[in-house]
Amino acid sequence: MNTKLAGIVGKPETRYTPDGKAVLTFSLGQYTGGNKTDGYKDRAWVKVEAWGDVAESSAWVEKGKVVTIEGQPKTPRKWTGKDGVERDEPYTVVALRIYEGDDFYITGKAEKVEEVF
Repeated sequence: MNTKLAGIVGKPETRYTPDGKAVLTFSLGQYTGGNKTDGYKDRAWVKVEAWGDVAESSAWVEKGKVVTIEGQPKTPRKWTGKDGVERDEPYTVVALRIYEGDDFYITGKAEKVEEVF
């Protein structure tokens, strides 16, 4: 199942694996409701990963841009930190496509949060 998300980019970082494969990671802040008069709710943050060609072709992604992501959610994992506390990995999506703008706003399909391709 593929997921489609739109939001504001946090600080992007591009790294390379030892064999030279590009990996782009950034957080994606999503609007969760509210308005200017009543106040906005906190953003929901999602971790985004892009690998290989998708990462290399997304060099234009920068902090503050609004983007739409199409990708697959990763299976969440847990681990125990050095302090002995069990932690959960944040919700992560592996991007198969990244494009500029909020596709939900542009197409008027804001109610369609998840799509199956």
